[in-house]
Amino acid sequence: YTLPNEPTTKPEFERDRRACGGCHQGSMTRGLPVLMATSVSATPNGYPRINGPQIGINAQSHLAERWGGWYVTGTHGSVRHLGNEPAKGDDTNFKIDKEKGANVTDLRRYFDTKSYLSPHSDIVALMVFEHQMDLQNVMTSAGQDARLAKDAESMTDACEPLVKALLGSGEYEIASPIKGTSDFAKNYSSQGPRDKKGRSLRELDFRKRVYKYGCSPLIYSSALSSFPDAAKKQIYKRLFEILSGKDKGEDFQHLSSTDRKVTLEILTETLPGFSTVK
Repeated sequence: YTLPNEPTTKPEFERDRRACGGCHQGSMTRGLPVLMATSVSATPNGYPRINGPQIGINAQSHLAERWGGWYVTGTHGSVRHLGNEPAKGDDTNFKIDKEKGANVTDLRRYFDTKSYLSPHSDIVALMVFEHQMDLQNVMTSAGQDARLAKDAESMTDACEPLVKALLGSGEYEIASPIKGTSDFAKNYSSQGPRDKKGRSLRELDFRKRVYKYGCSPLIYSSALSSFPDAAKKQIYKRLFEILSGKDKGEDFQHLSSTDRKVTLEILTETLPGFSTVK
């Protein structure tokens, strides 16, 4: 959204459909604005290579596609990403040294970090952000479709992609343990509602997936709580079916019986309205 460049007695917000919308107007949301992160092949001075790929990143993206043009601090074992190192060469023949840019824990080899608020570009924080961004876009689409739904079938169709996203269906499976360089993981995990056993959906894993338990903590978000009651009822009903083991479909095979049991217990105790929907 933009405001007028010139002073006016009654400024009004206008949705920008050109400059910003050229990239942030999502096809899956049929024109509604979306959040985005892009991986590029960057020159040594930081500009994207003209002939280089520009890869849209989401929660499904392999690490091999992520963070081109970004700094990344943290360890990630044998898996490689595109971060830290520039694409050296020229616009027709260039290469990123993935080995040199891997498992970097100190950015001082690249620039003076004292000039910045933090010396970190924590890999854990980046992956949590990409999860949040992707899920928010799914919520944008699902929220629009749910408000337009005219019957039970169309409501089910509107909500199912969000149910899958909340449960991590199709998300990148971490191949080597990942560890950040800052206190982000500790601080992030310490927040959010907990059940009687002290468990929280904000607890992180980063051995096989982003979150320790089977559901994203964005289930508590104001964006989802503002959905129509019929939509929330459908989402909660589907979550119960899957987590109780009634639905063992292919999209949810990544959830073990323990994952389902613990996640169901956490949601029952911490999500208002969930325990009443069966």
